[in-house]
Amino acid sequence: MRKENRAPIEIEELRRVQNRQRLNEDAMLLLWEIHRLRDVITEIDGLRQTLERVWRDEGLGNLSALHQLKKVLSEAL
Repeated sequence: MRKENRAPIEIEELRRVQNRQRLNEDAMLLLWEIHRLRDVITEIDGLRQTLERVWRDEGLGNLSALHQLKKVLSEAL
């Protein structure tokens, strides 16, 4: 899975990079990709929350895969 436990780069730091690298097309492309992927992760987490809520509402208890997914997503965000 992940090779290193490292905290996500804060949005303020990404903005500083953006301000320093405005003329660097490759850096700007990578920053947009980071933004896009964070949006995807946020959407996936919302879907996970819905699935977990429905699972519990149906009285099916806890699902360890949902717990693991929650852990991975929280570390990514």
